[in-house]
Amino acid sequence: MGVDRIITAGLALALGITLVCAGPVIASPVAAAEGAAAQVRSTDDTTATVDDTGVPAAPLSSFAGSISTPTRGDTTVHVNGDLVLTPESCPRSPINGWKPYRVFAGFLPAGITSPWTTEYPSFGNIATLPTNAFVDRHIDLSAGAYHVYSWALYAEPGGTPARLCERLSDHVVTIVEAVSTQRGITADDSLVVLGQRTTLTFVERVTWSDGVVTERVPIEVPGLSLQARTLGTAPWSEASASVPVVGGIEQGAKRIVAPTESTEYRFLQYSEPSRSIVVTVAQPTLGRIVSAASLSDTEVMLGATIEISADLQTQYTDSVWRPSPVGTAFEVQLLPEGGSEWIRLYRDTTDDVGVARLRIPVDGPGRYRITSGGGVGASTQLTVIQPTSEVAIESPDLPRQVAPGTPIDLSTPVEIQYSDGIYRPAPDGTAYRVQFAASGPRAALRWRTMARGEVTDGQIATRIKPTRTGYWRISVAGNRSSATLVRVR
Repeated sequence: MGVDRIITAGLALALGITLVCAGPVIASPVAAAEGAAAQVRSTDDTTATVDDTGVPAAPLSSFAGSISTPTRGDTTVHVNGDLVLTPESCPRSPINGWKPYRVFAGFLPAGITSPWTTEYPSFGNIATLPTNAFVDRHIDLSAGAYHVYSWALYAEPGGTPARLCERLSDHVVTIVEAVSTQRGITADDSLVVLGQRTTLTFVERVTWSDGVVTERVPIEVPGLSLQARTLGTAPWSEASASVPVVGGIEQGAKRIVAPTESTEYRFLQYSEPSRSIVVTVAQPTLGRIVSAASLSDTEVMLGATIEISADLQTQYTDSVWRPSPVGTAFEVQLLPEGGSEWIRLYRDTTDDVGVARLRIPVDGPGRYRITSGGGVGASTQLTVIQPTSEVAIESPDLPRQVAPGTPIDLSTPVEIQYSDGIYRPAPDGTAYRVQFAASGPRAALRWRTMARGEVTDGQIATRIKPTRTGYWRISVAGNRSSATLVRVR
């Protein structure tokens, strides 16, 4: 690389430097060192030996900091605020003891043992540093490894010698370049379950000058399109179902797809195809595993509503068992108490992944289960509590004496004993009768039905109009309350 790309002619004139296009930016250290004394004395009387080139044999510079190493593929070294060189970083002038007024940093290709050889013209990448200042330069380098050095520039009579300070902390900058690039494609998931999506990404597989192979996602990919074909078919077609990613600086290199069957994809960039990738779609089969039926209640009254549920798993075409998807069909079956055959009660489909759930009215005692596809779940016993013939009826609360034809509201609770031995309010619709018998010897009482009705909310509620003295009682399913005497006057 020509040195005129690093130090411009204007900067050279400002520094008093003579530019030579075929040579280094600064005067040859070999020529500048001719006639230099074998002993170099600084103003602080510190003595250092030099070799026959005038270069100090022992390093006298002090260096703090580092030079940023370029990222892979970046041929520009950016030194910004990391490299600090002060006038004390290099020896003082051997002639007058002055401090240097300019300091330089340069990059020497690895393998060159001395910077003062005939190969030196290739070392034209030099950053000029004001004394006691930070480097702020971009330095272009071709592929290879470079050592970092520094120099000092002095104002002395008879010439402007350059002094080598030292290699800066043996820092090595390695530059690599891309040798070849191939188009490629990757998938976030190459195996998806039916209904799922995956993101396809256009990538570039790069082989570098040091033999390393990497993949990168370009920020901009002009002329990019996606093609797809179902496995087993020859023609490629545009994947119209693909959806570009919304947002993000890399959205141009990505596509979202939701294949319904195993599909091969590839990118095209200006009609040049990338290598392809296959996204396998796992499909559900009829293979099912059904857990035991779970009932919200295992002991209920006839006609009550319960919830029955079970966990479902489905085997997919990749032989993996997964929670069954939404929409999986299932049945609720009943084996009646004392029966020998299962009865299909209800059919439905799942609303939640992996769960069959349904609310059903109780059709009778027995064992309930859920089946789906080829899976049959274990059954759960449901006991139905049924009413017996035992009825508890309170005596009607009536006034002891009324005028003839006076309306009287009759209200009394009714309870029925169930098969579990517990008395509960009689269910709605239970029939009752209100009976009357004229007063007289109890053994000779003749009862007549004066009103009929049905129980509501466990209560009998009706209205009577006594016209003569006598007894009133309630009759339910052959069970009778105690009689209450009402006198009419």
